[in-house]
Amino acid sequence: GWDAEGVEISIRAVEHVRGAGLRVFHGELAAAAYPAEHFDVVTASEILEHVPDPRALLAEVARILRPGGLFWATTPHGRGLSARVLGLRWSSISPPEHLHLFSLEGVRRMLRETGFHNARVTSEGCNPFELYRGWRRGDVMKAAAAGVPNGSEARYAGGGYERVASSYRLNRALMRNPATRFLKAALNGVLGAARGGDSIKIKAIK
Repeated sequence: GWDAEGVEISIRAVEHVRGAGLRVFHGELAAAAYPAEHFDVVTASEILEHVPDPRALLAEVARILRPGGLFWATTPHGRGLSARVLGLRWSSISPPEHLHLFSLEGVRRMLRETGFHNARVTSEGCNPFELYRGWRRGDVMKAAAAGVPNGSEARYAGGGYERVASSYRLNRALMRNPATRFLKAALNGVLGAARGGDSIKIKAIK
């Protein structure tokens, strides 16, 4: 029952979505020039970290949302578990693809300053496979710096490891039955309470 529209900078993605019969603007959000208070909901999944001026993007989202409308978004958490453990080895630290990483309070402040209230900003999730591999790579790098040969460097660099694919596989495994869904919720509860999740989840009302 939703009347949905999209905004996308990749022409190949635009053509694919249009081929599925959906409306999508090719370009950035500001260039779409939507009317004020036009949408009930705006979503931005893994977008804020990519744009040069995330504050300007949030201000435009607030402009096109009706009063009481919902903004839902996700973005990597620059102070989450993986960021703290892996440091520069964390895959989300990847300029120039990712231009910004945020803290929970930084996101809350941007939301307040751009016209949102009643914002729920939490963190959840982590990829234990990446934590393990990042830790192993750290051991390999230390060994190499000390002049100790270690054949696991090649195994780490190769092997077809895909961070996003492994994260999706883990999520599917945790969602397959009530017991594993409960486990996922419990783990996310712990990460959220500790402010340690790798992903920031935003639900903000204009």
